[in-house]
Amino acid sequence: MPVDLYVGGAEHSVLHLLYARFWHKVLYDIGVVSTEEPFSKLVHQGMILGEMEYQLYYDKETNLPISADDVDSNTNIQISTGREVSSKILIEDDIEKFDDIFVLKNNNKIRIDARSYKMSKSRGNVINPDDIVTNYGADSLRLYEMFMGPLRDMKSWSNKGVEGVHRFLNRVWRLAVDEETDQLVSEVKDIEPTYDQLHILHKTIKKVTEDIENLQFNTAIAAMMIFVNEATNWKDRPKSVMNPFILLLFPFAPHIAEELWTRLGNSGNPIYHAWPTYSDKYLQVNEITWVIQINGKIREKINASPDIAKEEVEKIALSTGKIPDLLSGKTIRKIIVVPKKLVNIVAN
Repeated sequence: MPVDLYVGGAEHSVLHLLYARFWHKVLYDIGVVSTEEPFSKLVHQGMILGEMEYQLYYDKETNLPISADDVDSNTNIQISTGREVSSKILIEDDIEKFDDIFVLKNNNKIRIDARSYKMSKSRGNVINPDDIVTNYGADSLRLYEMFMGPLRDMKSWSNKGVEGVHRFLNRVWRLAVDEETDQLVSEVKDIEPTYDQLHILHKTIKKVTEDIENLQFNTAIAAMMIFVNEATNWKDRPKSVMNPFILLLFPFAPHIAEELWTRLGNSGNPIYHAWPTYSDKYLQVNEITWVIQINGKIREKINASPDIAKEEVEKIALSTGKIPDLLSGKTIRKIIVVPKKLVNIVAN
């Protein structure tokens, strides 16, 4: 004692937490426990609401669709005309997101009333976890709940979101296993990794480690998705890079991670293996993409060190690709170098 972290819904503050603290303070006052508080930190996780419901309003007289902005939802009266309105529920395929609002597909002037409600049997919007596990697996359910958004925020459930996370886990699986032969893919090898591979690995380790400490699970998962996007394009996938990534994935999707851990030739359960650590020397970027402009218009791109000397990047820019031809017959008035970003050649 005290417990490092207490996670619970907001109702815990006036129910369990109130009594837990009360009795703990009584015990402290009579000298039975040594800490004044039972918990060091309290975090409220946000409620998960039902799926977003989309409602389209119609003018009862004309039967034409009306923007939700023009409807008093309490009285079902059109504000601009005073006429009664009717409504119908749309499916997600009927709408699209336009800026920060939902609108009728192919008609962004008709705003849709989109909102989520607390799950309840009477509303019929309860999500049964058993159904999700049956259709997508426990790892997909677990991962999606952490990927939905910040832990403390209220969030809307989305079956499409579960499908997206499920596809991600399938991509993770295909990094190592051939779905047809059920054997390791030929790309997975016992070879030395390249600097670029170590760079993306250590960048991912740093991000996931820090995000877990800060309970920012959604951004940790996003970092792993970026890693998978990169690794999918690798001609060779060193086991020394794949193994640490599997350890990062393990707290989020333990079933698939443990299976991949074994498939890669490792013994024991990943839970008993040390957490990966990152090295600052692999976080440095060897090359970045520099944009080359002529009179403000992008003409070429080059890959070069972010710390290359100004004179050197100017020299490379002037000799790259079609730049010499585009400058033929023109007088270079000025060369503007924006560090680590672009070279703009002003000429006429």
